[in-house]
Amino acid sequence: MAAIISIGFQTEAFVSGGGTIPAFSHEPAPNDFERLVDTVRGAIEQSGHVIAIYPDYAAEPSLARLETVRTALNTRRLATYGTSLPPLAGAALTALAAAVTPYIQAPGVLFAALPTLEEELLVLAWLGSVSKLDRPSPSLAQHLASMWPISAFGISFWPEPSVKTLRKKDRTVSLPTTFRPMMLATAAREGGDMTWVEEVVLPGLGMPPTARFDPTPLGPRWWGTTRLVEAIAYPVDVPVTARRITQNVSPFLCRWCAEAIATRHCPFCGMDAARTALVGGAA
Repeated sequence: MAAIISIGFQTEAFVSGGGTIPAFSHEPAPNDFERLVDTVRGAIEQSGHVIAIYPDYAAEPSLARLETVRTALNTRRLATYGTSLPPLAGAALTALAAAVTPYIQAPGVLFAALPTLEEELLVLAWLGSVSKLDRPSPSLAQHLASMWPISAFGISFWPEPSVKTLRKKDRTVSLPTTFRPMMLATAAREGGDMTWVEEVVLPGLGMPPTARFDPTPLGPRWWGTTRLVEAIAYPVDVPVTARRITQNVSPFLCRWCAEAIATRHCPFCGMDAARTALVGGAA
């Protein structure tokens, strides 16, 4: 089993069975260090391993603190996973990772499956400006349109990342057709247009259940504006999701720490599996 810790993502009840996820700010205060050490130590004692998920676009000083925790505890059972997902999607990823843990045979396998779990999420957003948006990249015309106070844009990462200028007669964006049980999480800041979610996104997805959460602290930093609504559709069939994300994962034992892993570099001891395999074969 692996315990999940959130660094920089708010922890919410996205799915049932995920339990309580310890959460820390992406900029922890010095007096947070002791709590972080105690949390990691307790999670390792209870679950055996810890995977800390953090936003790779706001990695420091959290990542440095985690490395210090690893050294202080002298442990190889702490892995860190950086995701580039937007804040609300990162929170959903963290919750889903905790929920699927009981259905996955080894912490190293779960770690290897996290990129595939990211792909299970449908990421959408309504923005009042794209002048500071990096991903997806808006056009020059959309940059200019952001100067108007009534501008609006629909962001979609499916079937590929896209930015669409929303108009009165056309507020649609590309949405997938899915027959899997899904739920829609939303987080709106003041000035964000929730009616776009209610009138466009929800019907386009087949009216899935909806949960509203507080605005994400890192939302303006990632999206480049405070006029913002984040919307994330995610699967709630947890056992099926666990099977889907691990069906193409082929675990093997790390030759250094003997953990079951499925990535080139062991997430726990950092050993390069290709190098150890080469050395072992040569021996």
